[in-house]
Amino acid sequence: MSILFSFLVFAFILAIPVLVFVLIIKAIRKKPLKKTAWGIAGCFIGVIVSAMLFGFTDPQSNCEHEYILTESTKATCAEAGKNVHQCIKCEKKIEEVLPILEHEWKEADCENPKTCQLCGTTDGEKGGHNWVAATCNTPKTCQICGETEGTVKNHTWVNATCTTPKVCSDCGLEEGEPLNADKSHTWAEATCSLPKTCNVCGETEGTTLSHNQGEWEVVYEGTSEEQGTKQKKCTVCGTVIETERFDSPSKMVADIIKRVVKDFSGQVGEIEIIPATDSDGLIATCAICCENSEQEVKDILAEIATELQKLDVKTEAIFSFGDVKEGLDGTCLAIGSIDAEGNYEVASMSSEFKTERNEWIKSQFSAWDGSHTVLKDLIKDNLNDEKSFKHIETTYIDIASEDKRDYVNGILADAGYSQRVEVGDLFVMTEFSAKNAFNATIKNTAFGIVDYSEGLVRLIGIE
Repeated sequence: MSILFSFLVFAFILAIPVLVFVLIIKAIRKKPLKKTAWGIAGCFIGVIVSAMLFGFTDPQSNCEHEYILTESTKATCAEAGKNVHQCIKCEKKIEEVLPILEHEWKEADCENPKTCQLCGTTDGEKGGHNWVAATCNTPKTCQICGETEGTVKNHTWVNATCTTPKVCSDCGLEEGEPLNADKSHTWAEATCSLPKTCNVCGETEGTTLSHNQGEWEVVYEGTSEEQGTKQKKCTVCGTVIETERFDSPSKMVADIIKRVVKDFSGQVGEIEIIPATDSDGLIATCAICCENSEQEVKDILAEIATELQKLDVKTEAIFSFGDVKEGLDGTCLAIGSIDAEGNYEVASMSSEFKTERNEWIKSQFSAWDGSHTVLKDLIKDNLNDEKSFKHIETTYIDIASEDKRDYVNGILADAGYSQRVEVGDLFVMTEFSAKNAFNATIKNTAFGIVDYSEGLVRLIGIE
């Protein structure tokens, strides 16, 4: 009945749009709808009756099926199978799918890989023979299948001794007679290198005597990276009795440097340690990266100096310091040194090194245009028209040594100036333009001295 119901629904759905379409056409043509409506209704009833007759007369929809197996394909390891059943009344067919079978594996042996006994599919490689080496009595033999290869091997003879004949160490076969008819040895007494030994057959008995220990001897001095080695030998036979590793003075110095710098979260470059030319001490050199701070550098030097004084060997050290942010390939900011007595000092190498003096120097100049603020005001006070002042460039010489002091004072003397610089001062030169008394703009250079000790700024001349 489900098929009949489906046909009825289909007929009803099909008839409705047809009816609507015809009515629209008739309305457009303004023709009477009475005859047309009766015709459409007749068609609709005809469709329904036909569907009902088809439903009642369809043999498969009303058949009480009796199925029999008419076709069967067995499933294999590679493909699914199927069973086909057919109704003996209406000949309707249904199919049943048989799932793919699992492989029935036979494990690999010496000659064949793992193989399915149903379909012959293989997996992996053949096992190969499991050989047992040939002996004096049997050739090389497979433990699995018993196959043999080659021939038996020769006996491995152990020479006869005073007490035993020649014997095979593999199979135990004996041959000949002992060396001495009375089966006795001719013994030589044990030494610290040999146990009691027969002079005839070489057989031994017992153990060696105790060695006579000598003093420690250094066989490898070691380096700053590797430990040294020392040994004790027997004074009788020369046998090495004991070996020890030890830290050489170079390695102890290197370890101190590495440990201290690591405590300050710094980095250490390659450490070179050489003997001092004028003493039995050592000289260590390396690059160190740490925080860019004069105090940090001093703290590292103080710690290393304290630790070096604890060693038996007097050590001097020279370090180049850089900023840890730039790494070991960065700019050298300062040089630090430690003498053999543990005294240390720091010498600045770069204006970028954060020292009290360098910070003071930076504070003297404008971050905007590099001019010296105080000197610029002094220059303006000496101009005809201070509003016309335009800064061009400011440079300076840091009078950090007596040599620089003498050099700058020589320039001042040659130029006819009476003022002089002292160690610690800054000699400042400012190039600028301004209008002169004739209202013409010209370039000038002003010279000034900044006193580090008193913080005074002096304008010594404008040219």
